[in-house]
Amino acid sequence: MKKFFAIILTTFLMTGIFCTTAFAADTVLRVGGEKSDGTIVVVSNHSNFAEGWEAAVDLARNKKEMNNKGFLRVVVDFYADWNANSIGEFGDSDDDGFQYSTLYVPQNTRILLNLNGHTINRGLKEWEYDGEVMYIDNHANIVINNGTITGGWSCNGAGGIHINDNANVVLNNVNIVGNNVEDDDGTGIAVYDGATLTMNGGCVSNNTSYSTFPAVYGGGVYIEDSSAFFTDVTFQNNQSVEFPTHGAAVYVDDGTVVMDKCKVIDNGRQIKNNGIQYTGAYTIIDISNGSHVALKDTVFLTNGYAQEAYTGINTQLHTAVIKITASDLTMEKCTFTGNNQVYLMQSEAAMLTILDSDFTGNDSFAFYGYCANISNNTFTNCRFSCNKPMLDLNDTFYFSVRQTHLKFIDCDFEESTFNDHSRATFIDSDDNTKTPVGSIFGEGSLPMIFSLLAIITSIASICISVTLNKKKEVPTTASKMAEDE
Repeated sequence: MKKFFAIILTTFLMTGIFCTTAFAADTVLRVGGEKSDGTIVVVSNHSNFAEGWEAAVDLARNKKEMNNKGFLRVVVDFYADWNANSIGEFGDSDDDGFQYSTLYVPQNTRILLNLNGHTINRGLKEWEYDGEVMYIDNHANIVINNGTITGGWSCNGAGGIHINDNANVVLNNVNIVGNNVEDDDGTGIAVYDGATLTMNGGCVSNNTSYSTFPAVYGGGVYIEDSSAFFTDVTFQNNQSVEFPTHGAAVYVDDGTVVMDKCKVIDNGRQIKNNGIQYTGAYTIIDISNGSHVALKDTVFLTNGYAQEAYTGINTQLHTAVIKITASDLTMEKCTFTGNNQVYLMQSEAAMLTILDSDFTGNDSFAFYGYCANISNNTFTNCRFSCNKPMLDLNDTFYFSVRQTHLKFIDCDFEESTFNDHSRATFIDSDDNTKTPVGSIFGEGSLPMIFSLLAIITSIASICISVTLNKKKEVPTTASKMAEDE
């Protein structure tokens, strides 16, 4: 009798193990609901992604059922990678969870998506209308955890995730990689009109902008009239084909951006890969039109191509790692190393507060400023050293200021040069001295400034002795000033 019961018990145990294994192998998506106490109630298991996603969206849109069940949001768990079919379709565009075969998050829905390390891959080989991987509609609220979004290729905004008006999106350890756009903005992510994006961990990498005309914006992320907050995010190897991109990593227009402990690496470079010629970027971070940006503990490493970028209409633009136009930028404890744009920073009618930052070992000039606000352009405790401009000049770092003013407090410059001594003020906080330094140039074009730099050392003493006979000579470099003291 005991032997009989042992056999029966063993049979039940083996049956349980088999059922569990079969469930794990068969279920690719689970739909549940989150209650106010944080518990998750399982609603349904699905062996087909499209059916499961549609069920999740149907539940999220059914406010009456959500209230009856006491659900705050729908919870979706992935147990496998979701690859679109051979023509890039996730599902039928007539179903609730899809729009032009894109994964669709409807207006006013609340969804928590746990990818559990898996990938959503649209796999497009050429551009399509609404070719993004995911479209998040107005006022939707979605959290995505731990996975990868890839394979989108759109011609009307965003290759990876399109975030529409007033939506709230949180990405935790999500990688936005290998997406494309054709003649549009926001290759990895596009954020529009009052929306908020929060990204913790993960990366925005290897996204490519294809363009047939010069104006392409946001190779990694495009932010328009919206807010974005990035913590510990890597922006790497976002490039463009045909024409350069404005903001190879990030472009913000009339928005708010905070980047903390981020890495901006190898974006906007001119490379050739698998027969495709990628071109350098106009800018790596582009801040425009009343934006407010704060960068902290962020590293800018080996970005750009050290060339002036041609627009294709017989004009060219100076390239920059960071360009600020009619906006304000606060930067603290940031590092610039090995970058190859014409300028590290280009400011036009902007307000700058730069603290405790290092500009070291770059093949770039330091700064070009025009019509910036006089009272709000301050560098404090910054270091400018071991830099080599792309032209063979004696100056290791060059600051060009036109109709603007820069104030430097407790900064280290090595052999830096300033083109207008009256617009660059140095302050040593130890003794509170204020000493203007720098060589003197007019407002001529940048090529003229370059040519004048080559001869300024030889004529400086003659010019000064003739025109400033009774005044002490103004030193041409920060290190020369230190020697005179």
